[in-house]
Amino acid sequence: MVALVVGCGAVELAAVLVEHHAERQLVVEVQPLRLANAELRAMLAGAQAGLRGYSLTGDERMLDTYEIARSEYGLAGDELLRLGADRDSAAAASAQIDQADGWWAVAERQRQAPPGSDEAAAYAEQGEPLFRAFVAANDELRISTEEQAADLGDQAEAMRWVTIAVICLLTVLAAALAVVTAVRTRRRIVGPLTAVVTEAESRAAASAAAGAAAGVKAGTAAGVKAGSAAGVAAGSADGLAVASGAGATVASGAVSAAGTRPGSAAGTRPGSAAGVRPGSAAGAGQGLAAEAWQGPAEIRAIAEALDAAAERAEEMRRNEELVVARLHEIDTVKSDFMSTVSHELRTPLTSISGYVELMRDAEPGQLTASQERMLDVIARNARRLRDLIEDILTLSRIESGDFRTMRGPLDLAEVVLRAVAAVEPTAAKAFVGLHADVRGPVPVRGDSAQLNRVLDNLLSNAVKFTPAEGTVTITVERRGDHALLVIADTGMGIPEDEAEALFGRFFRASNAIRQAVPGTGLGLAIVHTILSNHEGTIEVRSTENVGTTVTVKLPADELVPALSGSSRDGVGRDGAG
Repeated sequence: MVALVVGCGAVELAAVLVEHHAERQLVVEVQPLRLANAELRAMLAGAQAGLRGYSLTGDERMLDTYEIARSEYGLAGDELLRLGADRDSAAAASAQIDQADGWWAVAERQRQAPPGSDEAAAYAEQGEPLFRAFVAANDELRISTEEQAADLGDQAEAMRWVTIAVICLLTVLAAALAVVTAVRTRRRIVGPLTAVVTEAESRAAASAAAGAAAGVKAGTAAGVKAGSAAGVAAGSADGLAVASGAGATVASGAVSAAGTRPGSAAGTRPGSAAGVRPGSAAGAGQGLAAEAWQGPAEIRAIAEALDAAAERAEEMRRNEELVVARLHEIDTVKSDFMSTVSHELRTPLTSISGYVELMRDAEPGQLTASQERMLDVIARNARRLRDLIEDILTLSRIESGDFRTMRGPLDLAEVVLRAVAAVEPTAAKAFVGLHADVRGPVPVRGDSAQLNRVLDNLLSNAVKFTPAEGTVTITVERRGDHALLVIADTGMGIPEDEAEALFGRFFRASNAIRQAVPGTGLGLAIVHTILSNHEGTIEVRSTENVGTTVTVKLPADELVPALSGSSRDGVGRDGAG
C-alpha cells in the first residue's frame, strides 16, 4: 500500500516537472522569440509604408515612421539573433537579418533619391524582391516557433493523460489490495475466535455433566448411611447445587479466557477464574485463551499502523500549512517589490519627461527636424513607461487590498464625454472615426478617477486595435435601473478560444502579439476590478477580423448631481480622423 502511494506521488511529481519544463521553454524561450520576430516584421512593414508614401507624395512627415524604425532596427535585430541562438532557429534568424540588411541598404538610397523621380522608382522596384525575401524568412521563423510552441503543448498534454492513466491504474490496484487485505485479516481473526468459543462451550457442558453425576452419587451415599429418607433427598439436592456451581465456574473461566489475556479472568492471576485455583475446571480454558490471543494481537498491529498513518497525515498537514504560509509570504514580497520598483522608476521618468518638455520649448530653429523626431520618440516611450508603472502600482494595490473606491454622485455622461475628447487626437492620428451618442444625464454613484480610468482603457483599446478608416462607436444611456455604456469597434477582434482569459493579468490576444500591437495586458484586469467595486458588470462580444463590442452596466442613481450643459438630454458627439 505504501509503495502504491509513493508510486502515485512519483508519477504526479514527474508530470509536474515535465509540464513545468515545457511551460518554462514556452514562456522563456519560444514566446519571446515569436514576439521579437513579429516586432521586426512590423518595424520593416512600417518603414516600407512610410518610405513608399514619401516617394509618392514628397511629404517628409511620411518619413517619421521610417526614421523611427531605422533607429530601433539595430536593437531589434540583435535581440532576435540573441533569442534565436538559444534554440534551433539561429539559421532562420540570421537569414532574416541578412535579407533585412539588404533591403535597408536599397531603402536608404531610395530615401535619398528625389521623390517621384525615376531613380526613386527604380530603387523601389529593386527593393521589392528583397522585402519579399525578408517576409518569407520572417514567415519561416514564425511557423517554426509556432510548431515549437505546439510541440511543447502536446508534450505537456500527453504527460497529463499518461499521469491520469497511471494514477487510475494505481488506484484500482490499491483498492484490490485493500479488499484482499481485509478478507485475509477477517479470516485470521474470526476463525480462531470461533474455534475457541465452540471448544469452550463443549468443555463447559462436559464438566457440568460430570459434576452433577458426582454430586448425586455422594449425596445418595450420605443419605443411606444416615438411614433417613429425608437425608437421601437432602443429599441429592446438595449434590445438584455443588455441580451447578462447578459448571458455572467452568463456563465463567472459558468465557473470560476468550476475552482477556491467556489464563486470566477479570484481572485474576493466570490459570484462575473468579478466584478458582489452577488445576480446577475453570482453568481448563487457559490453552484456548492463548489461541484466541492471536486475533487481538493482529488487531493491535493494525491499530498501530493506523496510528502511524495518522501521524504521517498530521505531519503532511503541518508541512502543507508551512508551504501555504511561505507562498503567502513570497506573494507579499513580490507585491512589495513591484510597488517599490514602480515608485523608484517614477523619479527618473519624471526627470526624463521634464527635460524633454524643456528641449521642446526651446527657441525656434535650435532643434533640427531629426532632433525633434527623436524627442517625439522619447516622449512617446516615456508615456508608455509611465502608463505601465501606473498599471503595475494599481495591480499591486489590488493584490494587497489597499485599492479603495470612494463613491459619490456623478454623471456618467460627462465622464464619457471627457474620455472621448481625450482620445480624439490619437484617433485622428490613426485615421479612426469616433462616433459618440451620449443621452445624458446618466446619474450613478462612483469614483470619478476610477471611472475615468475605465473609459480611458476601453476607448484606447478600441482605437489601438482598429485599423485605419475603421470606426469606434460609443453609446451611453440610462435603461431602467442601470446606466448602460456600449463601445463597439471594427477592429481585429479576439479569437473565440481566448475570450475566457480576457480579464486575466498580463493576458494578450495572439493576433495582437502577431501584429506587434503594443500593450501590457493589465488594463482589462484593472477595469474588471474597478467595475466589481462599483457593483457593475462588463461583457465582451468579439469576432476575429470583424470587431468587438464591450457592454458595461452600472447601478443607476436617483440623486442627480449638478450637471453641466455638455451632457444634457440628447447631446451627441461625432469625431473622425
